[in-house]
Amino acid sequence: MQLGSLVLAFFVCSSAALSPRHARREANAPTPEELQKAADRQSEKVQHDYNDAMDRLRLYARPRWRDYLNEGQVDSALGQLANTYGMGCVGEKESTTMTCKPRLETPNGRHLHQIYNLTVTVELLLMYFAGTSSTIYAYFGDKDIVHDEDLKQLTPIFSNPQMGATETVDIPLAQVFGTKYIQLADLKRLKIVQSPAQNDWFKIHSIKLKAIHASSRMPLVNNQYEFFPGGLLGSYREENGKQAKYNVEWSGELNWDSWQQTFDSKRMDEDLERQSEADGRERTWLEKHDKYMSDVKHTGSPRWEHLIRDAKLEKAIEELSSKYRIDCDGTDSGMDCKPKVESAVVGRNWHQFTNMTIDATIQNWPTAGTDSKIYAYFGDKAFIHDGDMDQLVPLFDAPSMGKTVRVDVKVPLVFGTDKPDLLALRTFKIVQSPAADDDFSIGGITFRVTHAASGMKMVNTQYNVFPDWLGTEVMEHGKQAKYNIEWTGALDWDQWHTKFGGGRSQEEFQRVEDALNEAQYPWQWAPWDSMRNRMREISRKSKGAA
Repeated sequence: MQLGSLVLAFFVCSSAALSPRHARREANAPTPEELQKAADRQSEKVQHDYNDAMDRLRLYARPRWRDYLNEGQVDSALGQLANTYGMGCVGEKESTTMTCKPRLETPNGRHLHQIYNLTVTVELLLMYFAGTSSTIYAYFGDKDIVHDEDLKQLTPIFSNPQMGATETVDIPLAQVFGTKYIQLADLKRLKIVQSPAQNDWFKIHSIKLKAIHASSRMPLVNNQYEFFPGGLLGSYREENGKQAKYNVEWSGELNWDSWQQTFDSKRMDEDLERQSEADGRERTWLEKHDKYMSDVKHTGSPRWEHLIRDAKLEKAIEELSSKYRIDCDGTDSGMDCKPKVESAVVGRNWHQFTNMTIDATIQNWPTAGTDSKIYAYFGDKAFIHDGDMDQLVPLFDAPSMGKTVRVDVKVPLVFGTDKPDLLALRTFKIVQSPAADDDFSIGGITFRVTHAASGMKMVNTQYNVFPDWLGTEVMEHGKQAKYNIEWTGALDWDQWHTKFGGGRSQEEFQRVEDALNEAQYPWQWAPWDSMRNRMREISRKSKGAA
């Protein structure tokens, strides 16, 4: 009883002691008038920030070349293209076509004409002798003799191509030139390099180059070698007493005045018509914003598809790094994303994967096939028996030369879990179940997985050119073994990556480009063009209401 009285007395005394403090706090509380003034100041700040954003938009968001070409007055459009972007455009008013080229005489022309998103398309002649068992590269350097240390400057185009093969490759500018935007004047020469499997000839039918003009974002093409001038390529060169590993087979100058773009006004009118129809369906703009915010609340964090839509690329890179421990290096012209090296820790569940596919090919060489069965194996056993069949991924069954397969790996069966760690792919082995003592040669193997946390598709092309002929006779209990481990290779952590650029990326990211082209997003994520169109629509509606 006495203890209860003491506690009650202490509580009463404490409350009495706090009362003056509460009174002072009540006396210092803002009045309704002060609250209203604070709200007005906040509203003025928001309006000021909005006006400032609009001023910066008007100042920096210069009209693009397409706006000029859509102008009614041709002379004015040509003048603007020349003065703003240094583009010399030639076309008659009565004609439906116009051709634009970078002007050499433009003031500061060298720095005005930068490019990005450079691609090279090579087509082999459709003749039986035009294919090759070699690997073919594009090279923009100035060396006449190429070695292994120059590999970063070589971009693979073909590996064992057949006649008539066509391939388009993105040139990694940051890797090849050391910068993500290059001066058009520095793109002086293209060389074709062969890494011969033997003294092997091949024949190119055409070479085409494409790039985006950085300041105007106008697509430029160079069809100077659309009809390839050279004959059969393939030479034998010795180095240190043996066949050289790389041969520069052809070198061609890239003329400045061959970079151009031709526009057809009839086709552009059709494009504008389609765009007008699309603008009529813009009513879902706010609905898509609400759905996006709902998705964020549901999942706890936006996935990478949402992050790369952010106009501030730095924020996207920071989000990918902090949320998913994925490092991305690049600009809005392209990014290369990889799991962080320091996050390669077993058991932390940072880099698990779900779906997995393997692309594999047999060398396109008459003796490269086999009557055997070929498997991939990710386990650590030195000998394989029938009891290990669940861990073997079937790749080929008696493949002939040039055979190509894409195999979906049964992840739970092979790895024992729906979400294995990426570190479970540290090594892989090629296993043969021989029908006889049978040699074979693999052309290349590519691995693809889905990063579980982010949903990002990652690829490992470390062995897209395979190093060895395989096939050995292994004896077990006095007779030929049923399964032979023919080759073991390491899958390096830093080779898992994904590349995408400016919305246009490798095959897994095509769906993202399609989504970006079709959808409308809130203005803080929207590209400048969509934002400008949205402001125009709001302006039209406000004028109609007035």
